[in-house]
Amino acid sequence: MTPAQEVKERLRAALDRVVALGSVAVSVKCTDLALLLASHDALEEALAKANKPRWFYADEEGTPFDSVHEVVEAILDEFGPEDHFPNGKGVLPIETARVGPLIYAAVRILTEADRPPRKVPVSWPFEVTECATEAEAEALLKEADHD
Repeated sequence: MTPAQEVKERLRAALDRVVALGSVAVSVKCTDLALLLASHDALEEALAKANKPRWFYADEEGTPFDSVHEVVEAILDEFGPEDHFPNGKGVLPIETARVGPLIYAAVRILTEADRPPRKVPVSWPFEVTECATEAEAEALLKEADHD
């Protein structure tokens, strides 16, 4: 938990205790505090949403995609699974439109037995999980091997 989250949790706990006392003057101040906490939560949510990447890139040409899933699908359609996923799984670094770290996609090509029934057949059925680091993506794939 971050220091800001700890402070907010302590404020919320104090607010709950004071509201239980029932004083009108204190209740007014508590209402102000509750509004401040709610607006801070809304601001944090808006900031997190604004910082999410909107475009993803699979190549040097800069072709934009709307999601990590679309990037993986484009790579599979162009190269097939053998180039990037020789063991049926692998980690794929993906650039985003935002300045910052790459997104790492943990990709697992589905076998015939793993494939869910679909109305529309897909060229390369796969599962993809977005990870913040390459190590996290690799650990996720190793964990899936042990399940």
